[in-house]
Order: sequence, then structure tokens, then C-alpha cells
Amino acid sequence: MLTMLIDHTGAVVVWPFIEAHPEIHGSGDNLKLTGLVMLYFMMRLIGRIAFPIFIFLLIQGFSKTHNRIMYFVRLLLFAIISEIPFDLAFTLRGEDVRAGQLVEFSYQNVFFTLAFGLISITLIDAIDNLCKEPSLRMIGILLTALGAMAIAYLSRADYDVMGIVAIILAYAFRDNKVKQMLACIVTLSVVSVIEVVALLGLPFVLKYNGERGHGNKYLFYAFYPVHLLMLVGIRALCGNF
Repeated sequence: MLTMLIDHTGAVVVWPFIEAHPEIHGSGDNLKLTGLVMLYFMMRLIGRIAFPIFIFLLIQGFSKTHNRIMYFVRLLLFAIISEIPFDLAFTLRGEDVRAGQLVEFSYQNVFFTLAFGLISITLIDAIDNLCKEPSLRMIGILLTALGAMAIAYLSRADYDVMGIVAIILAYAFRDNKVKQMLACIVTLSVVSVIEVVALLGLPFVLKYNGERGHGNKYLFYAFYPVHLLMLVGIRALCGNF
């Protein structure tokens, strides 16, 4: 949550402030390396740590939950709840909101990616357990992966197709934390080389003892839409919304 908060603070609050003052920070290809610009890039780099940890926790939840259907429902429910805060933070501007628009569908939040990923590994797990013929099992797994990737692409979920691939590959290496994280990070790095910074999250994963942490799980779900709304509020107070 901390690395995600730092990342989103950079994207939602710091970057609009930089854009609003091109006379100081430059713009486009002529962006100047002012202190604020360097802070922004550092915050976005720190944010790369978050998604691979989310994937690790998704697979832990998949393996430990007593009800995978309800797990999927929770993810989908919070995907829907989070969409307006996500759009306000990342895709809509003040003039859009003042015109009455609160949602748009060109880019969807990460809860959708996690939900689609959960469905894909659930189906893959079922195929792996029920299909005894190796060639048919491989075809079933491949078709499931392609279907989930197509849904992520068509819905424009966060991290797109490679987010689903990262989840599936991390699931394939679920018995080895290091290989699991490396498979996930290497996959994401195909899209953007800065994703390698997520290796800094590996020590946290290695410290995980397999036990459930303390606190109400819904607090952690709710953090996503709530912190986005708070950041939008801060941006508005700064006069950049």
C-alpha cells in the first residue's frame, strides 16, 4: 500500500503540478530535471514494487481461500467501486467532471486485472487437476490464458495483456518465491524496463511466513478507492483539477 501510495501521489498530484508550470519544469521532450521532476520519477520508480507484490498476494489468497467464487466477487465488487475514483485520478479532468462525466472506459483499474487473473488461474487449476491427457491439458491451459489475455486487452485493464501473463507465470512458479517474483517482474519488464525496480520488493516476499496478517481485510481493499479520492481532493486543492 505504501509503495502504491507513493506512486499514485506522483502521478495524481505531482505530475499535474509539473504540467501546470512548464515555464519552470519544461514540457514534453524538453522536460527539465528540476528537483520536483526528479522527485516525480523517483516516486514512479518506487511504485513499480507494488504490482508484483499484489500478484504474489493474489496467488496466496487463491491457494488459501475457502471460497474462490467469493474471492472473485470481492475483487470484481471493488473493481466496480474503484472505477470512478480511478477515472477521476487518471483519465478525467476538471472540465469533464463539471460537464457531468464521472466515468470513462478507455483504461480500467487494477482490480479488474486481478479479477481476470484469478479467473484464469482458477480455470487453469481445474484443467490441470481434471484433464489427464497432457496434450489436451496443454491446449486447455493455452486457450484459457489466451481468453483471459483477450478480455484484459478488450477491457483495457491496468497492465493490459502482460498483467495477465505475469499472473499466470507467477502461478506456474508458485512453489518457489524467487522464481515466482522473477517470472512476474521479467514479464512486466517486457513492456517497460523500469519494472525491474520491482526486484526491491523481493525481500518483503521472502520474509512472508505463510500466515495471515492482522487487521480487517476489507480495510486493505477499501484503501485503493479511498486513497485515490483523497489524492484527487489534494490535486483539486492545489488548483490542478
